[in-house]
Order: sequence, then structure tokens, then C-alpha cells
Amino acid sequence: MSEQPSSSQPATSEAAHSQHSQSANPFELMAAAMSGELPLPSRSKRSSKKRCHTNEDGNSHQYNEQEDANEDSPVGRQVKTFTQLLIVEDKLSQVIVTQRTWEPSKDLNDNIYNISWSVIYSSKLPAYKGNIPTTYVLNIVRLRGYDLPPNIEQNPAAWKKVVKCTRTCLTDVRSNSKKKFKLSIAAKDSKDQWTIYKLTKELIGKKKDVKISVPLCARVALMRAVYVINSSGTFWNNVDKELESLRASARNDPARLVKGFQYLLQLDHQTYGVDDNMMDSVDEDVGEWQQSVDDIVGGLITHDGPLPFSDVEENDNDKENSSDELDD
Repeated sequence: MSEQPSSSQPATSEAAHSQHSQSANPFELMAAAMSGELPLPSRSKRSSKKRCHTNEDGNSHQYNEQEDANEDSPVGRQVKTFTQLLIVEDKLSQVIVTQRTWEPSKDLNDNIYNISWSVIYSSKLPAYKGNIPTTYVLNIVRLRGYDLPPNIEQNPAAWKKVVKCTRTCLTDVRSNSKKKFKLSIAAKDSKDQWTIYKLTKELIGKKKDVKISVPLCARVALMRAVYVINSSGTFWNNVDKELESLRASARNDPARLVKGFQYLLQLDHQTYGVDDNMMDSVDEDVGEWQQSVDDIVGGLITHDGPLPFSDVEENDNDKENSSDELDD
């Protein structure tokens, strides 16, 4: 009789294992297997196929080839591209989150203050309150690009900070000027009150790019004359009214307007005196820096495009009036 094929032996083992498994608990089966009385259970066909599929080189190679084929398909490439885009987007989000919010630097703030001062004391400025001086300061800041990020006007939040800084600087210039006007007439003896030369010099302070000139002294004389009459919280509004009245009397003729300012300057000389060195120190024309500001305020140099600052215009006058009242 011929021998049974070896392939039938696992079946016999399975039958024996099945018989033992039905009559014994798992721990008894485990003891029998360790003593050699019971063969280990064979893996199922599904398990064997998975093992071969995983471990044998041929099948593994076939599996990898199938994966590559899936990745090279149109759908696979789209999935791969989409996954890479998600990774890039996540990294960009992390970079954006870690970036610091832009804030005006000290240098930018100092530059805006100096520009604000020169705009307020420009002989071409038609009004001291409202959006007019703000517009001119922002125009100069944009033209010169002082420490500003590229395309900052396209970033509403950042540009709003520049506008706020400008308004604050203009308010500070007006407030500090008003304090000087008060000091200039504080002495009881008129001989101790400040001449227009001393007052203008005090207003300029340490600014190296501004020099005392006749047009500047004339504007300062107008401001002090208004302050003597009315130094209340509406002071700068009153200066605007007097300036408008002067223009109306001159019929908007520049030559007549200059003559009116010369008259105001002579009245100031008579009231507060004249320094001995004034005639030698005061220039007929403004300096180079002030002239560049006057050219913009006078409309000789313009910047294309509207200024986006209407969203912060509200309550501007109220804030500045409050600041004026605090100075009294």
C-alpha cells in the first residue's frame, strides 16, 4: 500500500487539535502542546496567504509595483498633490501665526512728529484742524516711505496704525505749541515776555532741519494773537476762523495775504519787542526741508490715489478739543 501524501498530515493534526479543543480547556491544550502531545494549530489559508504576501520577495515586489501603479494613476497623482498642498498650507499657517504684528517703530513715530510740526507751521497750510493737516502728513510719509513695510496701504490694520500715529502727533504738536504760547505771555512785566524770535526758537526746539524765517514768524504771530484773545479749548478752531477771514479780506490774493501777515508781525514787534540779533538771524525764506513740505502743502507735489483713512475720522475733533482744554 502506498503511503499517504504528506499534505494530508496537517489535516490529521487539525482533526486531533479539533478533538482536543472540544474536550479540554485552553490551559490543558496549552500544556498538551508544550509536551508534544498536541501539534500547534496550522494557520488558515487566509493567514498563510497574508504571510506569504508580506514576507516573500516575489509577492512583496508585486505589491509594491501595484502601489506604484496606483500612485501613477491620475487619481493617485491628484491625491498626492493635494496631500502635499495641505502640508505646505499647514507650514505657512504656522509661519503666519508666529509672525509678530507690525507696530510703528520709534523712528517712524519721530519722523511723523517732525513732519506734523512742519505741516502745522507751513505758510501754505489752509487749516489746522480736521483732515487737511492729516492728509498732508500722510502724503509726505507715503512719498518718503519712512520705515514703512511694502504695500502697507493694502493692509488696513497696519495702515490704520500709521493714521492713528499721525493724528496723535498732530495733536501733540498743537498741544505743545499752545503751552509755548501760554509761557510767552506769562510774565507780568511786558519786558520779560517773549519776543517773536524767542517764541519761534522755543517752538522749533532741537530740530536741526528747521530755521527761523519771516514766513514762520508771521504764522507764529497769528497764533499768539489769537491765543491772547481766546485761549479756550476751541483755540485752534479760532485760528482757522481768523486765517479764513484773512484770506477773504485778501480776496485770496497771495500778495495781499503776505501783506496782512507782515502787518501782524509788526504788531507783535510793537507788543513784545524785537531781539537785537533778530534782523541778522531771521531769513527771508524758509529752509530746504520746510520748502519741501510747503511744496506738498501748496499742491506743487502730489501723490496719486486717495488716502485710506476715512475709517478713523470719527471723533477726531472731540479728542483734540479735549487735549486743548487739558492744556489750560
